[in-house]
Amino acid sequence: MKSLTSSLSAIALAAALVLPASAAFAQAPTTTQAQAEISPEHLALARAVIDFTGAGNSFDNIVPQILADAQALILRTQPALQSDLAAVVPQLEQEFEKRRDDLLNDIARTYAESFSEDELKQIAAFYQSAIGRKLTETTPKVLEQSYVKARNWGQAVSSEVMIRLREEMEKRGHNI
Repeated sequence: MKSLTSSLSAIALAAALVLPASAAFAQAPTTTQAQAEISPEHLALARAVIDFTGAGNSFDNIVPQILADAQALILRTQPALQSDLAAVVPQLEQEFEKRRDDLLNDIARTYAESFSEDELKQIAAFYQSAIGRKLTETTPKVLEQSYVKARNWGQAVSSEVMIRLREEMEKRGHNI
């Protein structure tokens, strides 16, 4: 469960750092336009911002998690493959981990399409400051704790909703 929570937190962090605000997103140029207008320097700066923000670290567990899920799926129907899978999975992890850079470069393009070079320089300056580094270091913990609080809150509200629905339906002559 902790692995799942960490993965969900990482994905939430990445999404929060990668996805622009809806207003900015609506004003973003089309992909074709943006690709033509993005200089290599602009793209490199966007990639640096990903590194400064820690957004790239958010994807560290994706390949291992995909492989673990695939291995578990195979083992459900073919448990005799346990030892062979145990030998193959680390090899495949190295192979597919190399493709992580492709993902980060695609995300960098999203940053470059969403922010000017000057804006990216300002973002990079913030994340290189003491408070920016603290934000980067503490965000995963805050997100994980927030996920737990949101889950607990949702469970409590769900129970209360059912109680209130039953009460209101009983007033109308329905027993649920």
